[in-house]
Amino acid sequence: MVSTLYSSTSVQGKVTFGRGSILNVEFDLPEEKQDIVSVSSSFYTVHRHSEREQLMITENRQELTACTGSKIATVTGLEMCSEVSFPNASLSENAPYFPMTGPVKAAITLYKRDKSMTGYKFEAKSIHDNDVNIVRVSFSTPGSNIDRRFGADVSLRKADGTLDASFNTPWKRADFSGSFLTKKGSKSISGKLNYNGESLFDVSGSLTSKSSGPGMIYIPNIQVTVPGKINYGLTGSVKFASMKYLETELHLNGLTPSPISLKSSLINKEKTRSVSGSVELSPKQTYSFESTLQSTVYKKKIVYESLLSIRNPYAEVLLMSGKYTNVYNKMVEVDFILDKVVSKPVTFNNKYITKNLRRGRVQNIVRTDFRSGFAELKMLNKFDNRNWKTLAADFDITYVIRRIARDNIKLVTKLVNLSSKSLIKGKGSM
Repeated sequence: MVSTLYSSTSVQGKVTFGRGSILNVEFDLPEEKQDIVSVSSSFYTVHRHSEREQLMITENRQELTACTGSKIATVTGLEMCSEVSFPNASLSENAPYFPMTGPVKAAITLYKRDKSMTGYKFEAKSIHDNDVNIVRVSFSTPGSNIDRRFGADVSLRKADGTLDASFNTPWKRADFSGSFLTKKGSKSISGKLNYNGESLFDVSGSLTSKSSGPGMIYIPNIQVTVPGKINYGLTGSVKFASMKYLETELHLNGLTPSPISLKSSLINKEKTRSVSGSVELSPKQTYSFESTLQSTVYKKKIVYESLLSIRNPYAEVLLMSGKYTNVYNKMVEVDFILDKVVSKPVTFNNKYITKNLRRGRVQNIVRTDFRSGFAELKMLNKFDNRNWKTLAADFDITYVIRRIARDNIKLVTKLVNLSSKSLIKGKGSM
């Protein structure tokens, strides 16, 4: 078996940096066909210093080809194709394992479909001074049969706040002209967007900010006017304090007969963390969720409580709650409840108790209680360690699978250590 890995690619180009934050990148693929990677395998036999190629399994040979297509070729001038050929011997019982079934070929090839283009040209310019901020980006394929010029231009005159922006493609053009003003505590923008020479909409917006306690309040106001159609607006407030809270209340007008209200809250306190949100499509159509995690620290224990609730306009559709209690060095308890999404609540309780008795005796008790609409499980497990001289374990398991089975299993084990300094000896029972 002979395997061959082949690759042949070439790129030529240049990168130029100029004054005024100017960047020019030009590169070309000089070859009309480039083998990104090509893998093949073949089989030979050697007899008396002579090699003879073997066809191996020739039946049911698979040949697959896929290319990026004409749309990608139109936009980029390039097309990438992949092909694979191999014998499929999965239905033959006596066939060897792959890849010993026969010759395999696989390749990824890049073709230059627009043969007249001389390459790709990318230009970026950024100018910032006391009078104006200008950012321009352009991309083209010089010499090509298809126009692929893309460009974006943004300029801001600082004296009057005039803002002009444009985006051009061979197929579409969009222009925005307006003003952008910045004052202490507020920013505003207004202007008109034209799409392919037609007025698409007018927009005006402002963002006001002010201090509030440990954080800030941001008040957005956006108005969009579409000629011949209803006006759209977004108003509300955002309250934010780093690592403490984030509260939003936004109202969207124009999309539906009634305003759409969006509310959210994220609270991060020492003992309470919560996330909540709601969407009101109309006065009687509200969707909401709430999630909380509360911690309480005592001198000898700690308690965590969690809650998740989801509601639709008609009822609560999901309720999950949990509780974790840790009495240091004595007891750990976990509670969990799942409701609303099932016909009968699913409950789970697990308690681990440790008792340190006299003369080095330690008892560990595990109680488990699981209940649901289809099954129940109760377990009581006791582990008794009498200073490593006697080890005892009791298991009591009761389970019920409704309409299928129920049973009670008990298991008692005991191990007595009768070892001495010169003898290792033990006795066990079950």
